[in-house]
Amino acid sequence: PPPPHPPPHTPKNMAPLAAIDVLATHKVQASTVLLNDIKYMVRAPLLAALFALYVVGPLWQRAFAAWPWADRQREFFVVVSFVVHESVYFLCNGFFTLCDRQGWLARYKLPRKAAQQPSAQLVSRTLKEMVVNHFMVQWLNLYYVAWLLFRWSGMPDMDAPLPSLGRAYFELLVCMQINSHGFYWAHRLLHWPPLYKRFHKQHHEYSGTIGIAAEYAHPVEQIFANIIPTIGGMVILGGHPVIWMTWLMWRLETTYEDHSGYYFEGSFLDRIGLLNAETAAHHDFHHTVNKGNYGSEFQDYFFGTMEPYLQYLAKCREASEAGKANKTIADANGDANGKAK
Repeated sequence: PPPPHPPPHTPKNMAPLAAIDVLATHKVQASTVLLNDIKYMVRAPLLAALFALYVVGPLWQRAFAAWPWADRQREFFVVVSFVVHESVYFLCNGFFTLCDRQGWLARYKLPRKAAQQPSAQLVSRTLKEMVVNHFMVQWLNLYYVAWLLFRWSGMPDMDAPLPSLGRAYFELLVCMQINSHGFYWAHRLLHWPPLYKRFHKQHHEYSGTIGIAAEYAHPVEQIFANIIPTIGGMVILGGHPVIWMTWLMWRLETTYEDHSGYYFEGSFLDRIGLLNAETAAHHDFHHTVNKGNYGSEFQDYFFGTMEPYLQYLAKCREASEAGKANKTIADANGDANGKAK
């Protein structure tokens, strides 16, 4: 069944009233955007670095110690990368699918018109493409491309000592920045009409996205907008394999959440920096109207590709004020009726 519809008083194409009230408080001005970006650059790589050193690192070391072919590091790298990708893919998207079907977390669900619900045929094509990409193409990419590039750029052996916290933070920060700017410019270029029609239109078959839509794209887009920005930082730095696995988890969870149709602003996990509510709402708007919002809020604001979203936020503020006014009137009427009795 489709997810719950927004309340009747919610304007078309707008989030449910609770989400509107949150979006209405979202201030977009140069100082705020810059400050939020700085906070994210400090917090996100630091949390990821701690996760890499105290969770992923020990698990990695145990897994390699149990690997029966110590001299076959390439195969170990490929297998673990594959397992990480599939684990994050099925855990995240399985969770979001259950939420959609069971109505869980409906208060965080962004609105979807009936026409925005993906058809069974579209979902079927997406899953068929996923099977080919995950279970055939991915193995070839990892074995013949990622491994060779990472080792060429200086990736240490699989049993190398873990990096320091400072080095882990630096490597993750570089991966994040290379991916962010690489994706923005590649994505923006793909919206140039000749390229859009030929390569990017496939991804926009989802006007109301779901998690699995994140990887539904033409091979050219996959290479230049997804794969190259994702591995770029690792290739430049020759980063530690544990950093690669951590970055891969981070990158995948972010893109699945951004396409999930859920806006977890105000939730506990978002408040402590483990979710990405603002980027999810930001990218969801891009799919809904197919205008602007090509990358992060920072890039779209300072590179001038955010005007449609700013207009949308202004409508959210209007709707929020209207909703509050209606509630005040209703409360006043209730009080008056009570006194009359």
